[in-house]
Parts: sequence; C-alpha cells; structure tokens
Amino acid sequence: ACGEARGMKKRVKFALIAAAALVFIAAAAAIWGYAGARIVHLKYETVHIPGLPAAFDGKTVLFVSDLRADSWATPGRVRRLMEQLADTRPDLIVLGGDYTGDLIWDDAAGDIPRRARLFLELGELSAPLGKYCVAGDADRMLDKYADASLSDFALMGGFMLLSNDAAEITIGDESILLLGLDDWNE
Repeated sequence: ACGEARGMKKRVKFALIAAAALVFIAAAAAIWGYAGARIVHLKYETVHIPGLPAAFDGKTVLFVSDLRADSWATPGRVRRLMEQLADTRPDLIVLGGDYTGDLIWDDAAGDIPRRARLFLELGELSAPLGKYCVAGDADRMLDKYADASLSDFALMGGFMLLSNDAAEITIGDESILLLGLDDWNE
C-alpha cells in the first residue's frame, strides 16, 4: 500500500508539472501572438523583372497585406502605421486584402467602421503611379454577410479595387498591366 501511495504521488506530481508547463506554453504563445500582431515589419526587396519597360526601372511598390484591423486599430495605432508606410515614399501602392477582422462572426458590425477608418487613413498615402487593392477571403465574407461593399470603402481611400480586372499603369509611352484576381476557391 505504501508503494502504491508513492506511485500515486509521483503521478499526481507529474500531472501537475505537465499542466503547469502547458499553461505556461499557452500563455507565452498568446503573449507572443498579441505582441507580434502589433509590430509592423517592413521588408525591402529588389526584384528583377525580365522585360520590364525601362521607365519602370527603380520604381518602388509598397505592398501591404493582411492588416486585419480589428480591435487593435485604435486611431493612434493606425496613424503610426500610416506614418511608417508613408516614410517608404512608394511610386505604387498595392493592398493584398483582409483589411479587417480575422473572421466575420467575430465582430462584423465592428468591422465596418474599422474598415472605413482604415481606408480613410490609407487615403493619406500618396503614390504617383496609383493605389490599387484586391479583396481577401475575410473581405468577401464581410461583403457577403454585412452588406458592406469593399469597392466603396476602397474608393474612400483613393484605391481602385481590382476584382478579376487589370489596370494599365503608364509612364511616358511605356506601360505595364497590374492584375487583381478574386479568390481562386470560388
């Protein structure tokens, strides 16, 4: 009986240590995710495109995707983000979708004013060759279930929504096409 009691104590002790370790790991992951979602990472890349018209050589493109402006999108945070992005002084801006909440059922009613505020702030950015955007899956869901047109919000910020469409961008007598494709799953 004494050996059984010791064995039981060891199993209980192990279970408590394992549970504490799991709680610690879960808390660390949550803190890391929370902090990581609020840090903007600017990455600069030089891309060589064979056949690119000479007029476009050296032009800069600011590509921003998955902003997912949910409850973190306070006016101050959005303003600081816009200041960081404006400092890049892009020639062309392309937004890759998913502008608000991760999931429509999280807070669809809250996503509509956040989307409006985000595009109004994005409207402060300038790019001589234009500002374009496409929809992400979360944007399509918001449009579908909350009757809120991404196209209207994009226009508020001076962006052209490309939905299975193309825009011709011209410098002098040379041009390129920028394509915006909808969700390939649909």
